[in-house]
Amino acid sequence: MNTHTRPFAATTLIATALALAGCAPDGPSPIGAGAASTRACVILPDTATARWEQDDAPAITRSISDAGFTVDLRNAGGATGNYELLGEELLGGGCGVMILADFDGAAVSVASKAREQGVPVIAYDRPISDYLVAFDLDNIGRLEAESVVDGLRSAGKDPATSTVYFVGGDPSDTSSASVRASAAAVLIAAGVETSSSFDGSGDPQDTAHRFAQQLDAKGGRIDAAWVMNDTDAQGVVQVLDARGITVPVSGQGATAESLRNVLRGTQTTTIAKDYRAEARAAAVIAIGLLFGNDLDPETDGFTLDGVPYTKVPVERIGQGQLRQAVLDGLVRADVLCAGAESACASLGIG
Repeated sequence: MNTHTRPFAATTLIATALALAGCAPDGPSPIGAGAASTRACVILPDTATARWEQDDAPAITRSISDAGFTVDLRNAGGATGNYELLGEELLGGGCGVMILADFDGAAVSVASKAREQGVPVIAYDRPISDYLVAFDLDNIGRLEAESVVDGLRSAGKDPATSTVYFVGGDPSDTSSASVRASAAAVLIAAGVETSSSFDGSGDPQDTAHRFAQQLDAKGGRIDAAWVMNDTDAQGVVQVLDARGITVPVSGQGATAESLRNVLRGTQTTTIAKDYRAEARAAAVIAIGLLFGNDLDPETDGFTLDGVPYTKVPVERIGQGQLRQAVLDGLVRADVLCAGAESACASLGIG
């Protein structure tokens, strides 16, 4: 099954932003219709993950600035203490809205202080207790798990009797719970009983080491691996490659390495996420708040904790979607096909 919404095609985000913002030709009033400040305060979690500075930061800044508001965007650099200090500093300077991408729970106290000051908070990418704008986490888990089940059945194996490994994401990432829950629902419905389970670390070498230990403990038996993230999937594939084993393996992130693994057939699927689309979706809500609008009650759903949630579409990428992924600019053909030109040619990529 491959039901998805394309995140790379043109969207109606600009029109939605104008509608939410109630945008007038002359721009916002000096303090917005109801906001105490025209400044959007943003905290991103770390600099180690390329997306935050390369994709999210410029897209958020550009979208909000183009609407006539000021953006003060900071990065916590992967330190909870720094996150909290940045929150205090930003709030001290006045914020009309805060966009917080959590790091190890540090956003919770910052959000609490913001609410005490009457500043609305948008939880970005990772759930806390405030209005969430993030990728469709439920769909990520579902699509990943479906790819595993589909792969088992295509290989003529009964999911209920297969040896399936479960490699979850970093438990400190609050988005992991929803992805896990939706994936587990699909796997359980198919009769899958996970043979081994551990949390991924986002470090391919660490994951490879722990996965090899788990695999050895099961006598090398494996029929599939549900893996939450591409970085951990890279470690799993590394071990399987070394042992000459090819089985269904999932992931998310559509990294260049994962897309090459999909091309080679050593990773069944990855989930593509357009980080700029997620950033623009958060900016849409922030712009509306800065203009004095209430949070839009017409949300796409709710988190596991019942928090209103705007969901940004994702896409399942298998071999059949690689050509379109290249055409959409998700990956360059020369990067994908380096050393695998014949595989690309067979898929019409080149």
